[in-house]
Amino acid sequence: MITEKDFGFKKEIRTITHPKTGEPHTVYLRESDITLDTKIYRYIDFTYLLDMLKNKKLYVANRASFSDRRDSKGEKASLEEIRNQKHVVSKQTKKSRREQDIKQKDIRKQCISCWTLNTNEEGKFKENYLLWKSHDNKKLVCRISTTIGKMIDSLESISSDVIISKVSYHAPLHLPIYHIYYEVFGKTSFYSEEREVRFLFITNNNESYFYLDINTENFLSEITLSPFINPTLHNFLSEQLISQYPFLKDKISKSNIIEY
Repeated sequence: MITEKDFGFKKEIRTITHPKTGEPHTVYLRESDITLDTKIYRYIDFTYLLDMLKNKKLYVANRASFSDRRDSKGEKASLEEIRNQKHVVSKQTKKSRREQDIKQKDIRKQCISCWTLNTNEEGKFKENYLLWKSHDNKKLVCRISTTIGKMIDSLESISSDVIISKVSYHAPLHLPIYHIYYEVFGKTSFYSEEREVRFLFITNNNESYFYLDINTENFLSEITLSPFINPTLHNFLSEQLISQYPFLKDKISKSNIIEY
């Protein structure tokens, strides 16, 4: 049983029994300032939103597919090591091919759903201009929001324990790369504006991704369309979404960052 002394966990949020296997799985929450009502946000391609609405599924990627090399090439970690805050000492010598294979095998068992908070260090609410721009260069983008509680409500079909934690940011020369926790929930301070929250799933196979079944009407709290599209397109997309999914009528909002 995990206690508050282990790895800084403040709560065991919920124990979930898998409907087919009957096996229990636990959802753990690390920070005390995150609650079930905490709002979380995700900047996604508009086509991703359409797929989510149509299929009622949330895509969760494998860590090995992440573009950040720290995620895709990180130190080997097991869920038990993460829980107990064990350390892995990095050797200065070149690691063997076998050791690299072991690390990659372990990473391929970790799937992560990445979200962001919309509050800065002063607690002020704001949109993240940099995240809008990082997604908006090539495709139409929107921002979806839900809560920690609604996300947890969508975990009933999973077959793994889940750890929910904010990402910790450190100066590049002081990032504790030898520490298992920071392999999954640590980034350099260059990424601090992301204000990221992660849901970590440890799978029993090498899935490159999986889908969470969601009730989109309950799951989606708000949809914000890109601030970089003109009002005509914004209104057209809003009308089309509401026409096809009437429950979105009061859930589509304009960005506070208006460039038109």
